[in-house]
Amino acid sequence: MKNHFLLFALMLLISLNGCEEEDNISTESLTYQDHIIEGSTNIEGKIVINTTFPEKEITYDIQVVNTEGNPVDKMDVSYYQTDDKSIIFVRDPLRRYGSAFLYGPPVDLDKIAGINDPDSPGATYQSKSVIMTLGLLITVGAIAIAEVKIIKNAWVIQQFYISDAVLADKDYILYCKTFEEIAELIKARTGIVLNASSILISFVTAGGSSAVEIASDILFESAQSIRDKLLNLAIDQWGMSMDQLVNRRVAVKIYPFDKDENFANIKNLYALYEIDLKNPICDNYVNDVPYQANNIITQELINKFEDKGLTIYKGFSPPDITGNYYLDDLTNMQTGHKFKDYTYKFFNQGKDFSIELKYASNTSDAVGKGAFISGNATSFSVYCEMEDIINHNDTQVYIKSLDIYSGEITPEGIKNYQNGFIIVDKRNDLHGAFMEVGESRIVYEADGLAQKVATFPFSGKGDVNEKGRDRYAK
Repeated sequence: MKNHFLLFALMLLISLNGCEEEDNISTESLTYQDHIIEGSTNIEGKIVINTTFPEKEITYDIQVVNTEGNPVDKMDVSYYQTDDKSIIFVRDPLRRYGSAFLYGPPVDLDKIAGINDPDSPGATYQSKSVIMTLGLLITVGAIAIAEVKIIKNAWVIQQFYISDAVLADKDYILYCKTFEEIAELIKARTGIVLNASSILISFVTAGGSSAVEIASDILFESAQSIRDKLLNLAIDQWGMSMDQLVNRRVAVKIYPFDKDENFANIKNLYALYEIDLKNPICDNYVNDVPYQANNIITQELINKFEDKGLTIYKGFSPPDITGNYYLDDLTNMQTGHKFKDYTYKFFNQGKDFSIELKYASNTSDAVGKGAFISGNATSFSVYCEMEDIINHNDTQVYIKSLDIYSGEITPEGIKNYQNGFIIVDKRNDLHGAFMEVGESRIVYEADGLAQKVATFPFSGKGDVNEKGRDRYAK
């Protein structure tokens, strides 16, 4: 009986060991469905990611190896995508190896990390195929003790790639800030919003980009300490002195967006900050508004409007303001003069902060060019060029202005509606009836509400003020 029991125990042990070996060899296969996903590499360093792009089904056969080409197991792999691009982040929770970060369209990722041998497993990529399998070989290097000491608890990311195809306000947010402001941004954003396990810092140089990873326990330090770490990294990367960098504004791109709900409840979070010393956009950059809005406005213009009384709502979580709005008490903020009634239409508001608009009165038809929206919660500001054709004394007058519209959206309409504008071009004003180029004005809805209406243009009120002054009138 005793011998039977020992034989049974031995067979059970062999069976369990066999199962454990099978589990270690079996490859985890994940399917992406709008939210970030994560898994671990097996004993062969492999993991499979299945996903769908417009008109294409993609399978990433990923293998993680070290610099000697040996497979690395128990590496955490996070996958996310935005429209036509994939984000792959590989991290070692055991701190044996450095991380890897890849961001770009599948074709670009195949160029940087693809297995080009057609006989290799999974290497069946064909550019015209609807179903594509990409074999990606991702190399990670061991974290060096000297590296950690020199860079103060940071280590180099050996495989780091951001495609040239990434776009502002779609893939990243761009700021222009000093290193002190970047440190405050990292501490506030990462500590409260993302609770990241990895903070990735990329420095743009003449030869491209390099990156380091800073341990997430940096968040327990002060913003001043984070600033000092960033400055030391920048000095090492760019070969500049502390005095040259300490108060200098530099461009910083943040991947992914702030407050992205698709990143909730994931242990392997990351925040990437790409810092560029020589980006010319920072010469007169307006922070906390969509990147493209800087083609329309400058900080100087913002200051000018704010001095005149315009409230501007910045931020990257604007409300949906789609609809038609009727203004029947439009008033000059400086002089109190009243203007004629206008109907505004906001439409085609996009996730990239783009929006379209137009307005009409009994004498005007205007269209907004290149409009973008910023804001948070219910408050918003829209930035655009307006081109208006005004019928005046049997003459068509052309006026172009740079405009900012601000307010708070409610079910009834736009509360506290304001509009600041500056004239940038004027033609055919034969009678000199309108503002001159370079002049600016703030107007607002004096009754407190731009009413939401069903039609554009709207003419449903009996007391329509159609004989008043045009908003551009002198």
